[in-house]
Order: sequence, then structure tokens, then C-alpha cells
Amino acid sequence: MGRERLAILALALVSACCGGNPPARGVPAASSVPVRPAAPALPPFVLAEAQGKQGIIRVEQRDGQRLLTIDGVTRGAVPIGKSDAALPVAPLLAVIRGARPKAKTALVIGLGTGRAAAAVAAQGFEVEVAEPESAVIDFARRFFDYKGHAAESDGREYVARANKTYDVVLVESFVEGELPAEIRDEKALGALGIRQGSFTVIAARWVGRPDPSTREAVPRYLDKVPVILQTYGAGIGDEPQDLYATLSAAPMNLVHPQGISAWPVSFATPAHARPTESIVPGSPASRRVTVLGYLWPRFDGSLYIDLPHSDDGALRYRLSGPKVTALERSMPCCERPPEDRVVFSSQVKKLSLRELLGGGAAEWADVPFSPMIAAVTGTATVAAVVQPKTFRAEAEVYRKEVPTDERLPMGGVLYDLVVDDVPFSFERKAWNKIKGALTAMATRAAAAIDARDFAVAEKNLAEYLKTLESDLGPFTARMAIHAENARILSLLRTENARGTGRTGLSAGAACDRVAVGAHIHVEDSASDDAKALTAALERCARRGYREALQKGGDGASLAAARLRKLLKYDWLGVQPQSPAGKKLDAEITAIERKYPGTPYLDEPPTP
Repeated sequence: MGRERLAILALALVSACCGGNPPARGVPAASSVPVRPAAPALPPFVLAEAQGKQGIIRVEQRDGQRLLTIDGVTRGAVPIGKSDAALPVAPLLAVIRGARPKAKTALVIGLGTGRAAAAVAAQGFEVEVAEPESAVIDFARRFFDYKGHAAESDGREYVARANKTYDVVLVESFVEGELPAEIRDEKALGALGIRQGSFTVIAARWVGRPDPSTREAVPRYLDKVPVILQTYGAGIGDEPQDLYATLSAAPMNLVHPQGISAWPVSFATPAHARPTESIVPGSPASRRVTVLGYLWPRFDGSLYIDLPHSDDGALRYRLSGPKVTALERSMPCCERPPEDRVVFSSQVKKLSLRELLGGGAAEWADVPFSPMIAAVTGTATVAAVVQPKTFRAEAEVYRKEVPTDERLPMGGVLYDLVVDDVPFSFERKAWNKIKGALTAMATRAAAAIDARDFAVAEKNLAEYLKTLESDLGPFTARMAIHAENARILSLLRTENARGTGRTGLSAGAACDRVAVGAHIHVEDSASDDAKALTAALERCARRGYREALQKGGDGASLAAARLRKLLKYDWLGVQPQSPAGKKLDAEITAIERKYPGTPYLDEPPTP
């Protein structure tokens, strides 16, 4: 009995220690199982997600596309089932290969889906990729089938470690309207290869509207080395589109390029003079255009049209097609373009139609002022892009290595244009017949401004523009003479609507606002009539401010500040040492003595 009791007691103690029931075979005790929170489920359209340095990195699948996003911004998209879909970067690669046919090495900064890097490799480049996000590299390989090189690194750091120069560096921006940071930063440009003697091309892509601020955002020089910039657009006009830029210390000329679907963007052609363009279905390298410009023959026997513009080089169209023969026959037989290209020379004024179209004000501009202008319509392709800097002294080191085109002796862009319509042509002799009557109207308008009769000035200038439109037809609005005088008329109407006074500060400021707002330059602008009207406005402004000074009171110091500015930077062009110039200097001195310490007023007083 004693042994039986001891066995029962031992069994009870064991049962108590085990919580009543022994664990089942093969299942560990509860205390040995780690507790892990369940991973949050991904949204249905998200295939993968990771936290990166720049935000949440995702692979998403929606709307028929597989996308890579970082912090909600799309960094790449691939149409599902369409691996051969066109890449946004493809037009830029065609430009690069055309400008640097011997280039071999490329660095792509930012991997994205990897399609851009793969496309660069398909062009025959040895490609390296610097991508700061490790998750992007992982996702590109797993979800977008990228198989090429990729290193987790910032672009500049990667170049520093590699200690080498690349023929091409490709960067992209994925924020609409924002240029890639690398092309806006002097240190980045230098680190990536912009230096004296280097042929490295930094190629950039972003989405936005063509805008002159692009030129201002990019450094012009790095340690006295010019940064040569050429911008291209894949769209039409000012619409949002894929934009491309190539930057280098060496000219990036394209001669006889094959299938360039992104066209050079010119920021120097005024809005009124820009060609009308449309896409040609099935032919991405072609565009339907209507252009208005100076018509002239060249030594190669072809007929050309040059657009008016105010930048270096030319915007030139070589004309062909059956309509061109008739256009060539209509050219005046005995009139020749002026040999002088100085925009304000007597030759240009007498022998050309620059007064109608303008242009050519830049030092290195190549605009042949012709005695005949024409508008033509047809299908155009890019024939050559030659950097104007190719022909400057600082480019001497590159000339043997860079191809050029003799049809662009000062650089610019050349297009081949097959003409199928000539809706307008006009020659100097016809202008001579109508110019006198128009100038008489402008003279009456200027006299009315001098008399401060702004209503009469408005009436005469409106008659001027109506007559101009009647004489020159539907293409008048594309001409500088119309644009310049129309700006003056619009501003005059605004001042008349305000009920501008006819004396003192009120009248002076009104004339000043019209003169400044019209942006008529004494040398660069086209229309002599617009210049005469601006001179009258300038006289009116000075007279009003002088009256305010004589009257004294609250407006006197304001008038002094603005009059001092107008006299110091004299629009009327008084010779400094002439009697009139000495009188002007004396007036400035008198104002400064009476109102010491008064700063210049850079803009006219507001109404």
C-alpha cells in the first residue's frame, strides 16, 4: 500500500505542474512560440511596397499599365503586354546618337523601371546605372525584367568613386514643369563632365511647356567654359509635352539626322511670328507647317525662307516641290538683299522688308533681310542643327571633331520643307506704294499724343492697323509691324478707359506706361512708325513729369524720381556732347540738387 500511495502522489504532482494536461506530441509549449503582428495587406492594385529614402516605393498595376512610383510620383510605366511600346526617352537617344556617333559609354542616373537604361544599351552604349534606392533596383529586376547594371548610389558620388568620364550622362525629372536638378546646378554639371576639352553630353528629359526660363535655369558658364544648351520638344507649340535638353562644353551638331521626332525649340521667335505646326500621322519625324519669312535664293540653287528672330544663328527652311518653281519666278529680278546685316542701317531700311517682319537683332543672328517675304505651307523635317558657338573663338578646340553644314554658316536650325501651297507673297515695291499713307496716319497719332489728345491718337492708330490688315491680308497679324503697333493701341485704349488726365503727373505717367509696356526698342524693333509713336510717348511723359515738378506738392518727388531715370537712360538718343545732351545733363543735375538722395524709379507710377 505504501508504494501505491507514493505513485499516486507523484502522478498528481506532475499533473499539477503541467497545468492539468500534458502537451500534445509535436507541439511546443505555448511559452516558446514568438508572437508576430500580421503584415498589413497591400491594396489590390499594389504588387509590392517598400519604405525608401525618398518615400514609399511601390509597384502598381492599374489602367492597363504597371507603374513604379516613389512618394506618389510615377517614375516609370510599362503598358501591360506591350513591351515594345515607345519610350518617352527614345527621341532624346536619337539626338544623342546623331550628335555623338562615336560615343561608347553612358551613365544613367536614376533607374526607374530600367527601360531607359535598357534603351541606351540597345543603342550600343556600355551602360552603368546609379540609383540611390535599393528597393527600386530590386523592383526593376523582379517586376520589370531589368537585367543590366545597377549600383545603389547617388549620381555624383558614383562618378567620383568611378573616377572616369562618360560620353553620355542621362538624367530625368518626374515632376511636371521641373527641370532635372543636375542640369540646374553648377557643381553637378562640373562633376558630371562639363569642362574644357570634354565632349561629354549631359542629356535630360522632363515634362512641361517650352519656356524661355529653361535657358535662365541652366548655368551659362562653368569656370569660363561655355555650357552649350540645345532644347528639343516632342509636342506642338506651347502644349505640355516631353522636353529634352542636351548640354556640353563641345558643340552638339546634327547633320543629316535620321528620324528626329523631337524638334529643336526656339525661344527667340516672337509669339506672333511662330510657325503653325501639326503632327503628321504615321510620320513622327515630320510636321505640317505654315511659315512666314524672308524669301531668298542661295548659291546652291535652292530657295530658302528664313524666320525673323533675335537669337544667334538661323531658323531656315530649304524649299522644294512643284509650287516652288512658280514662287521663284515671282521674285523681283532686279532687287537684291542688302549686304549689310546691321538692323538699323540705311541699306536694310531701303532695300529689305525688315520693317514688316523684324528680327536679326542679336550679334550672331543670321537673318537675311530680303526684299521679298512669303508664307508657305508643306511638310517639314529637321535637316541640320548647328550650334552657333561652333564658329566662335572659344570653340576652336572642337571644330575638327564636330561636323557642320555649310548652309548654316553661323549656326542654327535647317529644315527641309516640301511646299504644297503658297498662300501669301509680298515684295518691297508693293510696300513702297502703301507705306506713305500708313506713315501719315502714324504721324497724326503721334501729333495727338504730343497734344495729349489720347482719343484722337487711338482713333488714328486703329485706322492704321485696319489699313495695314486690308493691304497685307490675313498674314498681317504674324508681322512685327502689326504686333508692335497693336501693343501701343491696346495700351492707349487702357489709358483712355481710365479717363487719364491731360496735365501733370497723371498725363506723364499714362504716356510712360504705354511707352514702357509696348516694349519698342529704338534700334531692334521693326516698325519706324511704332518708334515714332514711342518717341511721342516719351516726350509726353517727360513733359508731364516736368509740370509736376513745377507744381510741387505730393507728386513732385515721385515725378523727380521717374524723370531722373528717363533722362539718365535716354530713349530719344540725344548725343551726350551735343547742345541738347549738355542741356539734358544740366537738368539731371538740377533734379539731384533739389531732391538729393532720391533713387531712380525704375517703372512708371501706377494708376
